Amino acid sequence: GPVPLEQGQEEVVEAGLLLRSFLNARDLDPGIQTAGVWTIPLTPTGLGSPEEYVQSMDEVEASLAKLPGVVNATYSVTLPLERTGSSRCCWMAGSLTLNGEEIAGIGIFLQPVTESFFQTLSVPLLAGRVWDRHEAEAAPWPAVLSEGFAMELFGSAEAAVNQILRIQDDEVLVRGVARDTRHFGLDQEFENFAYVPVEKLPFTFSMAHLAVKVDGEVPPGWVRILREAVWRASPSMPVPTVRTMDEWLKRSTDDRRF
Repeated sequence: GPVPLEQGQEEVVEAGLLLRSFLNARDLDPGIQTAGVWTIPLTPTGLGSPEEYVQSMDEVEASLAKLPGVVNATYSVTLPLERTGSSRCCWMAGSLTLNGEEIAGIGIFLQPVTESFFQTLSVPLLAGRVWDRHEAEAAPWPAVLSEGFAMELFGSAEAAVNQILRIQDDEVLVRGVARDTRHFGLDQEFENFAYVPVEKLPFTFSMAHLAVKVDGEVPPGWVRILREAVWRASPSMPVPTVRTMDEWLKRSTDDRRF
């Protein structure tokens, strides 16, 4: 029969498994390009309606996009890797209907983003396209589905384009399909995402997360420059921490690294 391991041998085996687990997680593709991306968490308060939330964040995004060297800017309630190690957030749908039939057992994260989200984070579209500003408030809602979600429902990314779903009580028109991202950390499974325009937010949030894509080296004092661009649009907005997306990527494996 098998020879039982001594305690020291067991610890060596466990250490080896932990190391392998860390290396495997570190080598996984997050589905986004982190290089050159800077992130800015904000805590907007005192906004009385979803429309005020969107208007305020649009103004901040536009101010950041004007900075020299910034090639794209975007915002959402959360960004990939930001919620690593915490509970799922922030807007989930509990019901999905396709061709008049309710589909059970599929969890959906509704991710409100600006149309520049995919360019800023270099998330490739596998089929279709992103909505434009003129379509953002149209009905049915325009949406981009994550790859695995589209495959599960329609069998391919191409087949999903121009399909209409009912998510919760709203009709959604699939404009495109984007590559899967590991939104909740490198060691987490892909989730089902329906990216929708921020204009569709039905409520205000007390948080927002902006990202800017920079071409080349940043100038001295770059964090201060980013903060001042936020304050030009919203003078009373707290800007607690500015991080690179590379830092978020590293943080997503910190527990395993430790």
